[in-house]
Amino acid sequence: AQQEDDRRREILDKAQRGAVTTASGHVRSYNVVLDNVKVGDISLNLVEAVIIDSMPGDTALLGNSFLSRLEMKREGTVLTLTKNY
Repeated sequence: AQQEDDRRREILDKAQRGAVTTASGHVRSYNVVLDNVKVGDISLNLVEAVIIDSMPGDTALLGNSFLSRLEMKREGTVLTLTKNY
């Protein structure tokens, strides 16, 4: 756990800082490029991301920088993501 905290601090120290407005108001944010993002069997490299200080623990939201590289197909209540090649 300590190594993860140290790695997180190292990443945030190098990140471009900013602010975003959420339902909770203005919060600090960090613009980063993630080496790899994996969801199920889909793995994408060099994904632009924003880390928001106030997001709890392991909470993550998939944004357009990830989703725009996929095909999304909805059938009823099922959403299927397929990697674009």
